[in-house]
Amino acid sequence: MALFIGSQQLKNKFSIKEQLNNECYWFTNIGKWEPSQHIIYRKRNLHKPPYETSWMSLLLYGITAKQFNHRQIKLFEAIWTLSTSYPEPRIWNNRVASLAGTAKSTGALGVSAATATSEAIIYGLQPLYACASMLTDIHIALHKGSLLRDLLSERILKSKQTKRRSGSGKNRSVAGIPGYGRPLIKKDERITPLLDLAHELKLDKGEYTRLAIRIDQQLRDMDSTLSMNIAPIMAGLFLDQGLTSKDFYYFCILCFSAGIMPCFIDAVEQPQGTFFPIQCKNINYQGVPHRKWKK
Repeated sequence: MALFIGSQQLKNKFSIKEQLNNECYWFTNIGKWEPSQHIIYRKRNLHKPPYETSWMSLLLYGITAKQFNHRQIKLFEAIWTLSTSYPEPRIWNNRVASLAGTAKSTGALGVSAATATSEAIIYGLQPLYACASMLTDIHIALHKGSLLRDLLSERILKSKQTKRRSGSGKNRSVAGIPGYGRPLIKKDERITPLLDLAHELKLDKGEYTRLAIRIDQQLRDMDSTLSMNIAPIMAGLFLDQGLTSKDFYYFCILCFSAGIMPCFIDAVEQPQGTFFPIQCKNINYQGVPHRKWKK
C-alpha cells in the first residue's frame, strides 16, 4: 500500500468513500519529508535559511502554527524551567522514572511511563488544562457582566456538592477552582521567580495573568483556605500570548521531562530493586481474605 501525503482542508466528517480513500492516502497540512531533499514543517522548509535553532520555538510552531518573538520564547522556556522540571524522585511522576531505573528498564520506557503518569487528575496535565479553561471561562463571564465573587462562590459550591456525592477522598476531580490550593503547604516558591522574569520581559501585565492574581486576592477576601499555586500563573502568562487552553495542554505534555530524565539516570546507577523496596509484611492488603481452594 502506497502512502501519499498531500494537503487539503481537513474535514470533521468523512463519507464511506473518503474512508476507503484513506486506506492509501493521508491528507495533512502538518508536514512532508522529501527524501534526500528537505523536510516541510507546517509549510516551512526547515533546511533553508533562516534555520530554526530553537527547539521550544519549533515545538510551539508545531502546536499552534504561530511564530513567536525572542521574549515570548524565553518566557515559554521559563515556564518549563522554573515551574515544572524538578529532579526530585519523591514527586509522583518522577517516582515512576526512578522505579523504572532501579528495575533496569530502558531510558525511553522509564521517561515515557513517567510522562504518561503526568496525565493525572489531582496533579499534572488535567489540572493545568482545567486551570487554563477556568481562566478563559471566567474572563468571558466577567466581560458579560458577572461578578468575580459570584463566579468563584458558584464553583466552590459545585465542588462541595461533587465531593459529597462521591464521598470524601474518592473520585476527586479538577472541578471547582483548579490551580488554587496545594497539598501540605500554601506558599508556592515558583510564583515569585516566574513573575519576576515575566516582568523583566515586560510580559506580566496581560489580562489573564492579572485575572489569576485577582482570583487569589478575591479568595483571600472570601476567607477561603485556597491559595494560588503556580498553575494559574503558568496558564495566565501562556494565554496572554494569544493562545488557547488546548494549546496550553499540548505545551505542557513534555514540560516535566527535564526533571524526569535525571531521576531515571540517577536510579539506573543504583543497585537493582533499591528504590522504594517494600517487604511483604508491610503491604496492607484489604481485599478478599485468604481462602482455601476446594478440591
